[in-house]
Amino acid sequence: MAYKLEVDHPDFPKGTEFDCDGILVKNGTTVEVTREMEELFLAKWGTPIKDIYGHGVIAKLTGTTELKKKDGGE
Repeated sequence: MAYKLEVDHPDFPKGTEFDCDGILVKNGTTVEVTREMEELFLAKWGTPIKDIYGHGVIAKLTGTTELKKKDGGE
């Protein structure tokens, strides 16, 4: 199962768009993170998306990577 990135910020109305380091997520919704999105994130930030959002509260990452280990995945 691919990663899913969810944003649930209680101080903003549902539907407010958040830019999560290049991944657009509306407040109160979840976006499936594709392999291509993971690759772009890794190329831009030099760290896997799990390192940034894997332990978040407002923006939360669940699921597993689509990348193979040699490509920067787990």
